[in-house]
Amino acid sequence: MILKGAEIKAKNISTVLAIFFFLICAGLTQAQSRQIRFEKTNWAQVLVKAKKEKKMIFLDCYTSWCGPCKRMEKKVFTNDTAAAFYNSNFICVKMDMEKDEGFEIAKKYNIRNYPSLLYLNSAGDLIHITCGSVPAKRFIKNGTDALDPQKQLQGFASRYNSDMTNSKIAFHYFELLESACMLDDSIIKKYFSVQNDSSWTSQYNWKIIHQYADYSSKPFKYLETNKTVFSKLYGSDSVETKINQVYRDALQLARLKRNEIESKKLKSDLRKLKTKNAENIIKHDEQQFLKLPNADMKNALEITDSVIGPVNVSKGFGEVMDYQYPCKGTFFKEDNSAWFKLNIDHDTMLTFDIVPIDSLDDYDFAVFKCEEQPSVKDVKSNKKGTKSDKVKLKFTRACYSYCTSKSGVTGLSLYTDKTNIGIGDGPAYVSGIPVKAGETYYLLVDCLNGSISHNKNQVPLGFTIYFYNYWYKRRPIILNNVFFENNKSVLPSEAFSELDKLVMRLKKSKIKIEIIGHADGSGDEKQNQELSEARAKAVVDYLTSKNINSDRLFFKGLGSTKPIASNTTEDGRQKNRRVEFVIVMN
Repeated sequence: MILKGAEIKAKNISTVLAIFFFLICAGLTQAQSRQIRFEKTNWAQVLVKAKKEKKMIFLDCYTSWCGPCKRMEKKVFTNDTAAAFYNSNFICVKMDMEKDEGFEIAKKYNIRNYPSLLYLNSAGDLIHITCGSVPAKRFIKNGTDALDPQKQLQGFASRYNSDMTNSKIAFHYFELLESACMLDDSIIKKYFSVQNDSSWTSQYNWKIIHQYADYSSKPFKYLETNKTVFSKLYGSDSVETKINQVYRDALQLARLKRNEIESKKLKSDLRKLKTKNAENIIKHDEQQFLKLPNADMKNALEITDSVIGPVNVSKGFGEVMDYQYPCKGTFFKEDNSAWFKLNIDHDTMLTFDIVPIDSLDDYDFAVFKCEEQPSVKDVKSNKKGTKSDKVKLKFTRACYSYCTSKSGVTGLSLYTDKTNIGIGDGPAYVSGIPVKAGETYYLLVDCLNGSISHNKNQVPLGFTIYFYNYWYKRRPIILNNVFFENNKSVLPSEAFSELDKLVMRLKKSKIKIEIIGHADGSGDEKQNQELSEARAKAVVDYLTSKNINSDRLFFKGLGSTKPIASNTTEDGRQKNRRVEFVIVMN
């Protein structure tokens, strides 16, 4: 057939329009699938729609304050693939469990964790459930399992209850319960009670032992007795890892109960099992009982310089005093803690870095503003072991995350507006604090369970704090009787007794000091500078002669730039020919 020009033109226009409308429709379809379409109606109508369309219901149970809930809404519910899958297979609903119908839903399905992701049939019966934030790929897998009768939680529950001796079904059932935040000790104990000894070495029972058995359980005792048999079947590394983990947890529990008899027994039993890391675990536990002086707020180490450390947290227990974190039911405790006190002496912005020696050490911190100090009378009237009473602290900042990209470094920064960051992976810094002269702040640094969360066999090595924009202003300490004759840098004999006192102080501590020499204004600028340096050097030489390590001593001269008296009189000039020292590091 031969088309005329007008017909060809009309057909071309028609084709173009068809393609145009196709692209629009495709675009609309794609746009619609960019997020899950949640129903905006009541629960009764949701059930009606589910029956009509013969679909299951997906219900997102959330709260307004739940961080993981917000992450699911922002990152997962807007994923193209996840949205397309859920929009095609489910009637999707989301409810705030603390508002309107959410109260009854939470009560009906016993919702205690957020987010809880429920999969129900059209009658509203619970078929499958998971809890917590998950990536899109896992979220789709959860939906796929919910649609499969062989993988639904309800199906596994039925098969498990009909045959509790089937270890393969039990293992997968426990995994699903754990994913749903529904697995508790009573379920595991009941399963252990119906097994016989000959079954413990089976493949799936080993998986259950490895994942769920604790120190007091029947199968763990069997594992201890038959360690060699399990090692041949499943490898010595896997078996010893399990044994070490169980003993580490048991030792921690004994420590929390402060049961030293139980702790000694556990260490003795672990040594008999001769696992590779036994001594490291025992050493780590023993370190936990150590207590540093500043483990308690009332014994906080006063900040006197811009660099503090290296120091470490107390690996024992502070005097238990709780401070509420700005989240329901969460408290800071003085366990595994180090306290620092900052007496602010000028208006500034408080910022700092806490830098761990080992990047695997997970140190966290909280800052509190002191709103009320105890009087001398209050302190004297307190009995030993009670709170340092009438010290009222107001929570100000906290960062309890671990930032991999910052190698565990954390602190206060000028470049964020966050005031607190919770536990888990997250940003390293919260915002700096504007402080004023006369205020007092307390800094609490702690370490998760007194150990490194990323390498639990080791003991944390400590950290250094670097303060910026603020430090307790270093006031030079004048060395009494260390004055010099005009134009001389020789130490006078009366200076020795004063310097010997400084020697004793240095030997009893680990402080480092800076010696500062001064001159009066009688010479020219160059001469005064050289003379002041020579006087400071004379003091350093005397201290090193008394076996004070030179690495702890720094010196400089300030010439005649810092007089403390008038240079118009001999008495004033003599006072200006002096040497001072400043503590530069504890």
